[in-house]
Amino acid sequence: MDLQPDKQAYFSVGYLNKTHGLKGEIQLLINFEELQRIKKLDYFFIPINGNMIPYPISSLKFPQAGLAYVCFEDVDSIEKAQKIIKNEVYIPLQQKPKLRKQLFTWFDVEQFEVIDAHYGNLGFILKVEEMPQQFVAFINYQSKEVMFPLHADFVKEIDKKEKKLHTQLPKGLIEIYL
Repeated sequence: MDLQPDKQAYFSVGYLNKTHGLKGEIQLLINFEELQRIKKLDYFFIPINGNMIPYPISSLKFPQAGLAYVCFEDVDSIEKAQKIIKNEVYIPLQQKPKLRKQLFTWFDVEQFEVIDAHYGNLGFILKVEEMPQQFVAFINYQSKEVMFPLHADFVKEIDKKEKKLHTQLPKGLIEIYL
């Protein structure tokens, strides 16, 4: 197994929300609808102290859309499970299945380069989160975490082939974070 320390080599598939039962099972809120399509899923990676730590999966159940229950090897009690909940869960980018064309979502722009009409090259999208009103992209710009809404008013073009997101962000938005 190729363990890459760079978090950008991984793709977020969900969030370990809470324990389920007494034997270490954990509720996983899924943010990647295609997770069930991955045929050989042996590990989830969890960022701990800046390192991506592999957790071998012993069972994974999908009772409904957007929800799964996962058991990890060596996490066999509620106490052990509580130590890793409230963390995002990742898979290596190379394990991410190719999306069917009609299933392209905002989550798929992670790792896209952002080119803004006013600010120029803003860097790469580190992650996308769904907020109550909209999706939000996170980038690292001038060593600061910057977020901006992924909204049709601001996103002018998505180049899937070149992995570029062309935007026209409101003037002053980026300066708020600097």
